[in-house]
Amino acid sequence: MDDEKNKFGKFLEEMKGYYAEIGGWTTIKSGEWLWLIIEKSFKNYWERATSEYFYEKYPNLDTDKIAKKMISVAAKNSAILGGQSVPLSQLTRS
Repeated sequence: MDDEKNKFGKFLEEMKGYYAEIGGWTTIKSGEWLWLIIEKSFKNYWERATSEYFYEKYPNLDTDKIAKKMISVAAKNSAILGGQSVPLSQLTRS
């Protein structure tokens, strides 16, 4: 139970730091928080999206399965980005 409390406490501290990092209530109220989370997620993925990373994460997969996994993750990320850009383009039309 103490281990779970420690993990939760660490999680809360990380979230407090992230809340401050994104600009607090002003950013959340303005709606900019979503873009910041998406940006952070993609940056994190971009920094780790190497074949070495996937081989370490999935040591039992062969080269073909690693390639399929990388393609799948890239496709999901593209779908998320595409889904977010459509509403924005609709808002910016005159």
